[in-house]
Amino acid sequence: MVLQEKLYTVDEFLEYINRPELAERQFELHEAVIVEMPSSSKKNTVLEAWLITLLNIFIVPKDLGVVTSPDGGFKINERNYLQPDVGFIRHERTGGLEGVEFPVCPDLAIEVISPSESAYNVMSKARIYLHNGTAAMWAFYPEERAVDEFRLASDGNLLVKSYGSEDTLSADDVLPGFKLDLREAFKVLK
Repeated sequence: MVLQEKLYTVDEFLEYINRPELAERQFELHEAVIVEMPSSSKKNTVLEAWLITLLNIFIVPKDLGVVTSPDGGFKINERNYLQPDVGFIRHERTGGLEGVEFPVCPDLAIEVISPSESAYNVMSKARIYLHNGTAAMWAFYPEERAVDEFRLASDGNLLVKSYGSEDTLSADDVLPGFKLDLREAFKVLK
């Protein structure tokens, strides 16, 4: 849900959302417009936590970077501040772990899509991430047990590849050797 007509910078956005009356709500900044994010369902939060675990099992022993939770904010640029449900960012790009937000987009962004979230919103987030340096965005659909992988084509258009629950995801350009069996990923949704 769009909250206003005024366009905000990231600094103005952060000042706005830190008002006490907004403490229980979650927001992102999409192309300078504040967007209130829907509350996550139980299925979404369980899947998010499991994906974080599966990524950390691979990433932490190899010391590749950090995995973020839905509270992790990324200052993509002056017009965009996103909080992927799960993010991966290589150590050399984190800017350290002090402060509130990461100064760049994640290397891999994972969004767990709520039934109320529009396809337009999913595509909009994919465009923002990919046009600003994210290598891939995975959109998980818990109800359908499916995933859309978004990547950037050489001409700047979005490429979308769809996966079912029997498939395996990989992102060798971001996490060499990492394979995500979607049966394993979705097994927590009973």
